[in-house]
Amino acid sequence: MSPTSLRVRLPVVCMLLGTSFALPCFAERGFVVVQVHEINGRPVRGIEIGVKGVGGSGGSGDDGKVKLPIGGGTRENDLISLTILHSPSGSDFVIMSPDEGRDRVPPFDDKPDSFMSVLVIERGDRSALEKRGVVSELAKQIDRKRSTRTESASGALGDSKVGLADVAKAYGLSPTQLDRAIRAFNERTVGPYDAGMAAYYRRDYAASATQLEEFLKQERDEPIARKKVGLNEQARISDAEFFLGSSLQFQGKYSEAAEAYQKCLQIRGDDPALLNNLGNSLAGAGDLPGAKSFYRQALAVSERVFGPDSLYAAASLNNLANVFETESHSSEAEPLYRRALGIREKLLGTNHPDVAQILNNQAAMFDDNRRYAEAEPLYWKALSIYKSVFGSDSLEVATCRLDLANLFSAERKFDQADHLYLQSLSAFEKTLGPNHPFVAKVLANRALMFGEKEDFAEARKLYTRALRIDEKTLGPDHPDVADCLNALGYLLKIEGNYSEAEPILRRALAIDQKKLGPDHPRTRNVQANLNNVIEKSAKEKQTEK
Repeated sequence: MSPTSLRVRLPVVCMLLGTSFALPCFAERGFVVVQVHEINGRPVRGIEIGVKGVGGSGGSGDDGKVKLPIGGGTRENDLISLTILHSPSGSDFVIMSPDEGRDRVPPFDDKPDSFMSVLVIERGDRSALEKRGVVSELAKQIDRKRSTRTESASGALGDSKVGLADVAKAYGLSPTQLDRAIRAFNERTVGPYDAGMAAYYRRDYAASATQLEEFLKQERDEPIARKKVGLNEQARISDAEFFLGSSLQFQGKYSEAAEAYQKCLQIRGDDPALLNNLGNSLAGAGDLPGAKSFYRQALAVSERVFGPDSLYAAASLNNLANVFETESHSSEAEPLYRRALGIREKLLGTNHPDVAQILNNQAAMFDDNRRYAEAEPLYWKALSIYKSVFGSDSLEVATCRLDLANLFSAERKFDQADHLYLQSLSAFEKTLGPNHPFVAKVLANRALMFGEKEDFAEARKLYTRALRIDEKTLGPDHPDVADCLNALGYLLKIEGNYSEAEPILRRALAIDQKKLGPDHPRTRNVQANLNNVIEKSAKEKQTEK
């Protein structure tokens, strides 16, 4: 019976839906009209905009508009990605909205709103941080980057530092400058939407969920007002659903998170970030087939819009590989990990935390297949990267320590393993609270180690606590509950306590048969344990006679 280990998964960054301005345009099929403007509303002349992958480029005129050819197969409402190819002489513009230049193709007609609006700012313009609209948008971009570091089945949570550093770098600002501006802005928030986003930024996910639910309730309770909402307000509703889902997911409430993401999906459609996060929440809730379906959709959209060697494609490959590994299909997972790692190393360098993420995943896969000599150096390399970026007390480091502890436990290096288990447990409890599913993971893995040491009393105590946490947070029929029950039942079998082990293993078997199917390796493992208990119990009774 192999130890249960966490898996780290990073989906792609979420988009912000673009806003529109009532300016005339001349739309036609095969082209998209783009209007480029600054934060003060002034059009930008002489900026060359291009369409990634599926179109051409062109320069904006005096009115800031440019007509760009797009691929013949591109339809209305399809996602496309814009990029600045050249700024006017003496300027260095960066697209602020739509986020990362991603937006949907408007209708092919001559209505006033049939165009894409692009908001640009000068890179390194510190004065922009004095504008409320700029600060709120950059804060959301950081939050979206962090939100997509929520993980599938049971991985770690993302640290805010990477999102802050990435966004600050993109706009030529320092992380400290940007963080101060956002915190000052958040202190002046008014209303449940802004309060929810402010709470999300400071990582108070319970408060964020409460405020965003209140905002959405107000929208539902005012049907007349909702009928009149424009694209700006529709984007706020979409963002509220998205960040509500993320806030719930950070709290381990995977089924509720999936519901929020599904509502967001009705507005956003085939957004790869949303599809990935929806897959993550379903995987966390134990619905692996559903997760795999959304990961495949996210991969298809990412490859179509951004190309097969994009970071967006790499994230979907990583997530899909995680599902295959969870299903014990390592032969299908390994090439996906290799492809994702190659993309990230090429685009990000070898010391980026997103590279460490895949290294950790590969190590866990080798670990599960008892390829310990291949796994250990990958764990250490990932741990080194995480420490250098996030610090020793981060959740990324805690997750990697847990996986490395599992490896040492499997190799019977118990002292080294327990030191890492306790470090990981302390970090999770401090950041997430004592009743989070990640805490249960550490407890269950540590219990397994004590079982191997034949300290059965301590092992049973840890399993019991882990089981209570999982049942409370994940529900009584979650695969993680079954995994804990199976481990506890196996422990009782080793102790010779067959009468207590049998009902526990029967319950585990019923969950796995329902959630994973009768032929899944984990289901077969539980069935074998149960059969062995029944056989030994029968022999014991026969001996007593």
